[in-house]
Formats: sequence, structure tokens, C-alpha cells
Amino acid sequence: MFTLGNELGRNEGMFEMVAHFKKTDPRRLHAQGANNNHRDPSLAEGDDFWITGKVGNDTKPVRGSFSLFDFPNAHIESMPPSTLFDFSKSIEGVPVPVIGHETGQFQVYPDFRDIPKFTGVLRARNYEIFRERLEKAGMLDQAQDFVRASGALAAICYREDIEAALRTPEFGGFQFLDIMDFPGQGTALVGMLNVFMESKGVIDPKDWREFCSETVPLIRMGKYTWTSDETFSGRVRVAHYGAAGMNDAVVSATLSNGDGGEVARFSFPPTTLRQGGVTDVGEYRLPLNSTGIVAPQKLTLTLAVEGTSHRNRYPVWVYPPKADTAVPAGVMVTDSFAATKKREHLASGGKVLLFPKHDKLPHSVPASFFTVCFVTWNRRISRHASSWRQVCWKGFCPSERVFTWRFPEPLQIPPMSPIREKNRIYVIW
Repeated sequence: MFTLGNELGRNEGMFEMVAHFKKTDPRRLHAQGANNNHRDPSLAEGDDFWITGKVGNDTKPVRGSFSLFDFPNAHIESMPPSTLFDFSKSIEGVPVPVIGHETGQFQVYPDFRDIPKFTGVLRARNYEIFRERLEKAGMLDQAQDFVRASGALAAICYREDIEAALRTPEFGGFQFLDIMDFPGQGTALVGMLNVFMESKGVIDPKDWREFCSETVPLIRMGKYTWTSDETFSGRVRVAHYGAAGMNDAVVSATLSNGDGGEVARFSFPPTTLRQGGVTDVGEYRLPLNSTGIVAPQKLTLTLAVEGTSHRNRYPVWVYPPKADTAVPAGVMVTDSFAATKKREHLASGGKVLLFPKHDKLPHSVPASFFTVCFVTWNRRISRHASSWRQVCWKGFCPSERVFTWRFPEPLQIPPMSPIREKNRIYVIW
């Protein structure tokens, strides 16, 4: 495969160059570039493949890292967690292979322990600024918590973005901005590796390869959370892009508990995994009340191609059909913090669970599920580009004040209360 470059726009000279190269070197597939017209994408006439973030308009993405500010129904953000979504509708009717452009780009909070590693002519001044802001906000002690939490979130999002591509029949593939951080434009901490090609400790390499490999077992299930009186069900498939097809492949499904003990196991009849596509293996169904599972419990579903190293694991949560929602003693539930008795309850050591009404928070900043995308640590971009302003608040963002909550009425905290000492307030929104 050969292209003229990345995000170059389009002109007549580029058409002529691609035509020349196709004639001169027909061994390769040629295209003008990757995501050349990212604001108004279209397939360039004569290109053998199309690398793009979306097809045509804003309803046909070919990567999941678009937010609800880009698409009205961006799947990672706005849809209930499942493994059903793919890009089939987006690529329908496109006459050449479509490749997802810069899939992922989910950032991890800056790890300040990397600062001393920048030597010679380089200095991590951006990291230093973020550290200064965090210290000024009185939250520097939480820096590694932010790294771990944002890293875990980024890994979850990367997995869903990758699997959505692998689930799509006839999809041409996907590419990353990088597997490591990209310091060449803003602060793009988008890698599972840092800028020195070292692991961030976010995910183990062998775990990453389970869902990002030439052969990946997949399941299409409508949800990750079930109740113990339901029948767990999902359609098992295998995306196989190895060197050759696999004949008489046996795919197994194993459900295990938190201690690693086997709850249930099933093997599908032998099947042929065709090379270069997605093979449907069959439906997996398991009545959860037949397994003796004590809910609530987190289980792990492991799909494996027997006799190979190819396997993939999914978390499955099982809850009781009914739960006691009575408010525990000492806890006050409210949608407003205005009443004096609530303040007194908190000051005396009680707990308040606050569900604020959205229309009573006029100064709040819209947030979203996945972590910051690409270079939106950049304060100038997030302030002046309306669609990026909200995106900057996805996940974790070391902005000037880090996180500032503004309430419609003054919030007076007694000087010696535990909340005042910690300078933190916890809100379920």
C-alpha cells in the first residue's frame, strides 16, 4: 500500500501522481493519502482504498473515538455498553476497502514520573505545567490515581473501538495515530506506551493482543450486565486475518468466577475460519440460574480457538433480580444542598448523596464518557472551538483549575468537617 501522505487535502496534481504510480508500480495499492478531506470526506477517483475517519456525512463514522459532539449517536458515548455496534452501515456501497483513520486517540493523564527522562535538548515543560496546575488545585497527591483511572478508561475505549472494526464484515482495517505517545503536536498522550516506548502499566501486552491480533474471537452480546434469572446469550464469531484459513477449528466458551473457578464450559462444533474475514461460529446460551452463581458477582467469559494462543476475555456482571434500595441509616438523599438541616447533617458526620437537577447547574461544563481525544489538553483549542470545548472535559483534563464545580447557591462547608480537610466533594450526577 502506498499513499502520498497524511491529511493533505486534494488537488489535480495528486490525481496525476496516483495515476502515474499505479501505472509505474502495479504491485501495490495506491491512494492519494490518509484522511485527506477530514471535514468533507469523499473517495478520490482512482484510489484503490480509502483511509478516513468517516464516510460522507456525520452519521457514518468508521472509528469510535468521535464523541456525541461530533455525531448525535456516537456509539461509545451515547449507546448502552454492548458488543453489537459495527461500521457496516458506514461502508455500505463503498467500492473499495475502507480503513479507519487514527482509531482510538484516547489520552491517558500525564505521568509526572516521566519528567526526568526528558534530557538533552528536550524538556517536558508541558508536563511541568500540568503538575503545577494540579499542585495549585491541592490535588497533586492524586496524580497517580488519575494516571491509573484514565489509563484503564482509555484501554476500555481502545478495545471497543478496535473490536467494532473487527466485528465489521468486509472492513478494510484500522490504523492508530500511534501505539506510543505523540509529542509532535500539542500533548497527545494517546499511547499505551509512553514517548520512550515504555509500558505505562495500563494494560499487559498479552491482554492487549487478545483483542488486537490477526485472529480474535468475538461475541456479539446486547449487554455486559445481567440478572441471575436471565439467560446469558451472545453470537460468537472469529475475525481471522492470518496467513491462511483454519480448517476444523474448535472454538470454546468458558465462564469463570472471580477466583478463576469454572462455572460453565461449552465447545462449538468444528468449523472453518476463512482467511480475511469474520466467521460466524454459533450462538452461546446459558441460563444463569442453572449455574449456582451467587449474585452479585463479576464473571469472566473466555472465548478461545482451541490448540492456538488466540483467546479473548469479556467481563460479565451478574446481579440479583431485585435489590434493596432502602436508604442506609446516616445517609441523606437530596437533589439540592440549600436546606440548613442538610448542612447540619453533614457537619455532624453524616453523609449526603446529592443528585443535582441539571437545570439547576447553569455553569456546569458538559462531560462525556471516554477520555480526552488527541490534543485537547490544548487550552486555546478547547476555549475557542465550540465543539472541542466540551470534548476537553471528557474523562480527565488537567485544565487551569483542573475541575471547578459551580453551584447555583453558595456552598458553606464548616471549617473542621472531613470534606473541608480533604478539599473534595463527591457528586453523583
